[in-house]
Amino acid sequence: MKKPALDPVVKKEVCFMAAASLVCALLLQIGFVLFRRFDYTVALGGVIGWSLTVLNFFLMSLGVQRAVEDPERAQLRMKASYTRRSMLLLAVMIVSFVVDQIHWLPVVASVFYPPVVIFVRQFWVKYVLKETGDEPLPEKCESAGIADDEDEDGEEDEFEKMIGRFAGKIDTDYLKNTKADSKETSGEKEE
Repeated sequence: MKKPALDPVVKKEVCFMAAASLVCALLLQIGFVLFRRFDYTVALGGVIGWSLTVLNFFLMSLGVQRAVEDPERAQLRMKASYTRRSMLLLAVMIVSFVVDQIHWLPVVASVFYPPVVIFVRQFWVKYVLKETGDEPLPEKCESAGIADDEDEDGEEDEFEKMIGRFAGKIDTDYLKNTKADSKETSGEKEE
């Protein structure tokens, strides 16, 4: 069985998260420099933490892509992906606590980079990119790959909203077939 190619949206979002997480990691390194606590262990912890963030986000994105492509087992795939990624994060954090050559703080802090990046991105779209009305400038948001969907019941957190928009952008045959099938069945019911 041939594995599907990596979706362009996955590539784009992972690249965005890698760049934004690098900024977060560098800010943390600058904090260590300002407090005169910087040494090679902090730098190594920063590199490991950033790599862990990018790998975790890539695996999550890949899991979302595979779940969308296989809707019958989507929930099972997402739970399995979450469990594997959580175990990986925990294992790397434990190693950073045990090994003296790795400072643990940059590794642990890297877990918080994606939520911070997502919050800042949504803040940017909502307050900076908006024109005089409540809607953001469509051409700027589309060129940045950002959608501004509001949740009516307000129960989803920001991370879940991002994942929902991210999964909705993935172009698969299943989504096209479902839309075509629903149009055919709705046309049949009206007759």
